[in-house]
Amino acid sequence: MGEPDIDLYSLEDLVYHGKVIVDEDGFYCFGDGSFYDPDGYFFDEMGYDKFGGYYDENCNYVPGKGYEDLYYET
Repeated sequence: MGEPDIDLYSLEDLVYHGKVIVDEDGFYCFGDGSFYDPDGYFFDEMGYDKFGGYYDENCNYVPGKGYEDLYYET
């Protein structure tokens, strides 16, 4: 959905400088619980992106209410 919030080069720079760790699923995690997904989209401390979407327990993205059509058309 739209452009990622950060590019791969910048994500790798965050790793290099110790600002994030990469978990076993490829998510770039900050210490406060916020993270970037492997595609560069940001999720807040509660696990939601700017569209209200989140990842379920199986690491499947669930789009926020009202954004389902936009997500599934891409």
